Amino acid sequence: LLYSFNGGTGPYEPVGALVIDKKGALYGVSAYGGFSNFGAVFKLTPGKSGYTESLLYSFPGDVGGYLPQAGLTIDSHGNLYGTTYYGGTGGCLGGCGTVFKLTRSGSSYEQRILYNFQIAPDGSRPFAPVTLDESTGEIYGTTEYGGDHNAAGTVFKLSPSGSNYTESVLHSFNGGGDSNPDGFLLTTPILLEPDGSLYGTTSIGGGGCSGIGCGSVFRLTPSGSSYSFKEIFNFKRPSRGAEPEEGGLISDGAGHLYGTTRSGGSKTECGDGGPGGALGCGVVFELTPRP
Repeated sequence: LLYSFNGGTGPYEPVGALVIDKKGALYGVSAYGGFSNFGAVFKLTPGKSGYTESLLYSFPGDVGGYLPQAGLTIDSHGNLYGTTYYGGTGGCLGGCGTVFKLTRSGSSYEQRILYNFQIAPDGSRPFAPVTLDESTGEIYGTTEYGGDHNAAGTVFKLSPSGSNYTESVLHSFNGGGDSNPDGFLLTTPILLEPDGSLYGTTSIGGGGCSGIGCGSVFRLTPSGSSYSFKEIFNFKRPSRGAEPEEGGLISDGAGHLYGTTRSGGSKTECGDGGPGGALGCGVVFELTPRP
């Protein structure tokens, strides 16, 4: 046991995965805690007698963002990037969410809002961590809602523009189940491949699961100044997995993708069903490119 959260003005109810720096310190996000109880960013520093927790940033609420739902991304300089589910200057009730950066300044950090999500057709409510391309400074991510179709979520890109960032929506999801098979409910981070292709999952949609859709895997391929969207797999049969949620995808460099689904599979004795009442305790899957 490295650390037990205490509540109060300290961080508590951590969300998302941890990131680690070159010295072995761990960084994470909590949905609650901090000076205003709107969430916090914390650090665990290793020492001879264990880990010491320090509060790096308290989310202030309102335009400063609050209630983060995802972990952090760290760059080679130790700067931290993340999202808040609520807050910002957007016109959604409670704010549409933000993308933020914590820049190292000596032993402390300076916070900056990189982007405030707006109402549709922009995305809103980012639920997953962002993905950073350090070679270009571009930031990729997903939103759970918003977009120019049925407010079913987006994939977005933030591109450096002077001292600011310009946002572009790379794809708006249609939502629905069998009738709109590209899916919705985006809760996983984007996988960025060396050729610039983006991969991700939707928890619902893609067909099957009583018309709600068991989830899908998609690819966005650069095409000039835009991206072409393709669903590369859907979990129409719950026995093969259903509801790829939060875990995200990894690749082995040879084009094989690996991930998990929360429900589905051959073992059906678990009580927590998936979309459309799909049974199963979940699976680990591999997607192999077709020749």
